[in-house]
Amino acid sequence: EIVGGHSGFEVLGLLQSGMDDRLINKGAKEAGIELMALSRYAIEPRERGGRLLGFASVSVSSSRRALPALRRLVRCSAGPS
Repeated sequence: EIVGGHSGFEVLGLLQSGMDDRLINKGAKEAGIELMALSRYAIEPRERGGRLLGFASVSVSSSRRALPALRRLVRCSAGPS
């Protein structure tokens, strides 16, 4: 679920309840995708994790290459459906 994006330089991608945003962040880093786990900013544990996705300094072509890889990471982390 994407939240925000109407203005500013970042959007928030929320995960399904129970998914580990730090695990997805680690996989993204290994795939060359830079993002921040939402839990890093939380004072208390959150029910839903997420990713902070910055796009101000990212080219459209880089985003187009990164999003399918990020989608695969999230789907693999969700397990079988």
